[in-house]
Amino acid sequence: MTQKMIDDLLEVITFWLADIKDIQANSYHIDALFTDLQSRADDIHIGITGLEKDIQQIDERLASILSCVLENNNNKKIAQKAI
Repeated sequence: MTQKMIDDLLEVITFWLADIKDIQANSYHIDALFTDLQSRADDIHIGITGLEKDIQQIDERLASILSCVLENNNNKKIAQKAI
């Protein structure tokens, strides 16, 4: 192997090392983005769970109100029949 071949090989290896460092930096960045995305997805899940509970409470309250309205209507009909 000549000195020129060794120098060329060393140059190629140096470029490869630079590329590997770039790939490593990009993978760290992608990992950070993925972690952020996962955190946001967790926050969305918590928000959806809270909304589901709120909707369930609203549904229960509406059922209670509807029950009262129906009971009042029945009481009015009974009172009208009694007159």
